[in-house]
Amino acid sequence: MEKYLAPEPIREGDLNEQWKRFKREFEQFLAAFAEDENCSKWSVVSGKLDGLCAPRHVLRDRFFQLKQDGKSVDQFVLELRKQSKYCQFGTLSDDLMLHELIRGVDSERMRRMFETDKMDLEKAVQ
Repeated sequence: MEKYLAPEPIREGDLNEQWKRFKREFEQFLAAFAEDENCSKWSVVSGKLDGLCAPRHVLRDRFFQLKQDGKSVDQFVLELRKQSKYCQFGTLSDDLMLHELIRGVDSERMRRMFETDKMDLEKAVQ
């Protein structure tokens, strides 16, 4: 009967792996105790969560949390470029990297300099 206990909550760590574990355990729990109505609602919710917990979304979340944190601007841009490769931003990649460079740079003076209308990523990293 132990395999039908409610699943452990999702903890810190690899969100994709945590989600897969939680989903498997919760579906076992539903199979044992839930009514059909709850199971059909769960399939809709779990389908949406599958997409949100996929590695691409986790990597994008990491990208949008990057900060300069004492690194040189060149190192920070390199880190943004490296992380953006895995995010599948497509044609928005340079614009999003510039946005995150502006948001994540330590210096207020540099932030204001980067925020000009005519700034693009190429000019910012020169």
